[in-house]
Amino acid sequence: MNISAQEALRAIVKKCETMDNIECNIVKARDEKTKKVTRYIVSFKFSENEALKKEILAAFEKDKETANRENMRKKDGLINITYFFSNGHYSFKEDEDGEMTFTARDYFSEDIGYNNFWFKEGVYLDLAERAKGIETRNKERVKAFEERAKAKDKQMKERMKTVEMKNREQKMALEKRAKAKEEQLKERAKVMKERNEERAKKRICLI
Repeated sequence: MNISAQEALRAIVKKCETMDNIECNIVKARDEKTKKVTRYIVSFKFSENEALKKEILAAFEKDKETANRENMRKKDGLINITYFFSNGHYSFKEDEDGEMTFTARDYFSEDIGYNNFWFKEGVYLDLAERAKGIETRNKERVKAFEERAKAKDKQMKERMKTVEMKNREQKMALEKRAKAKEEQLKERAKVMKERNEERAKKRICLI
């Protein structure tokens, strides 16, 4: 593997691997067929070692111009930095307790690099494919949302229509009852008028 792009950082990794007073964790991934190492991840944890911290940060500074991408965050005096290269990426961070972590991720296969290192089901996925998948899922979500919105709108219209029909029916029923009541009152008035006239005739006959 060509390590010229991150030569200073690789040198610091080799130095840390020989140190006894820091914690070291190593992960290796191998090709299923050739059994060759395709990915090498080594992480170092230490504290109260300002000299080593300065060396690591100096190595980051030396390899800065050859990095494909640089992420750096500083807050309350604490540093979090990551450099991405075509065949790996390196990071350094320190927490509030004073613990510092230096991690190196190297990829040894030509088809595995900064633009192609996401791993899923044994296959490294290209970032373009990953972005395409995200775009497809977003489109599906938007489509599903629009369909739900249309269905909701249709449902609301149906409800409004039902309410309007009920209101119309209730109005017609009220009007019908009012008309029937009016006819009933007219009929009663007519009967009372006829009775009164009949009584008036009888009184006249008695006189």
